[in-house]
Amino acid sequence: MSKAKQFYSPCEAAEYLGLSQQMLSYYRLTGRIAGEVKGNTTIYTKQQLDEGRERMPTKQKGGRKTQDAPSALVSWG
Repeated sequence: MSKAKQFYSPCEAAEYLGLSQQMLSYYRLTGRIAGEVKGNTTIYTKQQLDEGRERMPTKQKGGRKTQDAPSALVSWG
């Protein structure tokens, strides 16, 4: 019987959500995803990540990013 993971590092959280760590940080700073700063890092719970996923913008048809995505973090290549 495996125990459910309680906390996720930024790297693990980004992987869980299918985001880059930069986009995860952007969503946290803009209030879409909650996280708790512990020392010099941020930790996330599964509940925070799942709730944040519901507030994340969706991709438009054709795979184009929504207007929410900061242009500095969008790769066009």
